Amino acid sequence: MKYFYKKKNSDFYESRLVDSPVFWWITTLVITCVGVYAFVKGYSSNFLKNLVMASALSLAGISFWQAYQVKKYLGSFKRFCSYLVNFDLVQRLDTALLNARSKGAMRAETYRVLPKIWLYYENNAFHLKIEKLPGSYSEDLDHLGELISSTLGDRYFLTSKQISRDESWFLFVCSKLEKNLQWTPSSRNFRLEDPYHVRLMADFTLEFEKLPHLAVFGATGSRKTTTLIAILLQELGRSECYFLDGKSEFSALKSFMSDKYFAESEDEILALMNHLLKIMNERKKILAEEVKKRGKMGLTAHDIGLPPVFLFVDEYASVKARCSKSKELDRLMLQALMQFRSLGRCVYASLSVTFNHCFKYADA
Repeated sequence: MKYFYKKKNSDFYESRLVDSPVFWWITTLVITCVGVYAFVKGYSSNFLKNLVMASALSLAGISFWQAYQVKKYLGSFKRFCSYLVNFDLVQRLDTALLNARSKGAMRAETYRVLPKIWLYYENNAFHLKIEKLPGSYSEDLDHLGELISSTLGDRYFLTSKQISRDESWFLFVCSKLEKNLQWTPSSRNFRLEDPYHVRLMADFTLEFEKLPHLAVFGATGSRKTTTLIAILLQELGRSECYFLDGKSEFSALKSFMSDKYFAESEDEILALMNHLLKIMNERKKILAEEVKKRGKMGLTAHDIGLPPVFLFVDEYASVKARCSKSKELDRLMLQALMQFRSLGRCVYASLSVTFNHCFKYADA
């Protein structure tokens, strides 16, 4: 484990030089070399002799201990070289961990304890070992995984995470992506003609007449809102778009869209949901008439040419936090999700949850 101490008159933490084994290894090496040089030049005394012997023994002890650590946790000199080459990544992870533990803390501590991190790059993947500190729980595996993913960026994907057999280390593998999967429009023709079809990548299209609702899960900073904006850019001008804006991310759109499409306060949120349910009832009547005309059951808004209506919910937890009547909001949202499917009403929601929660929602 590593200790970071709070700087005087500041909210920042930093490690002490004297806590670094590299500092003592260099110090003992310099003392030994200077002492040997003094002996060669004819300067000798019992004090200098004892100092050089103590320094040489300390240098040997530190070197042996570091070699043992490398052999135990990395396994080979090649991996140790990879660790040194990618040491900047270790420092970035330390900074991210320090920020995560300091943010929202009830009180400022004089020091913070961070886990030891070992890593190496092999077979187009980063292999990481992060020390499991006392008091850590299995849930921390998800939190660390999200932190590692955000630190490595878009070029690497977390493919494995587990706890070691002795339950002393968190183990992660982040593989390199063969291509950049970030959504990037390349031309004006990127947008499809069918308003029910949204293209996120060149080879990935969402067909909302088949899967009308979309939930985007991820940690803070994982580009949930960016995904919603990617969809929004393709739907503006050809569909009605409404917003439950928990973070006020879409407020800039008010410069060219009416306020009736946005809801931020509790009254506005409940009023907008009720308004959408009223429109839904009107569409039910239109569908019923078309069923009578065509003599065909199971028609949808897409089948009869009704344009889609989109509801963008950015951070549903933030939206609920603004409502004292959260149960009423849940009731309206559940009603919308269950009845919007055939009526051309699509709900896009982003939620900040861990990987475990994602699996629970998927199982449900």
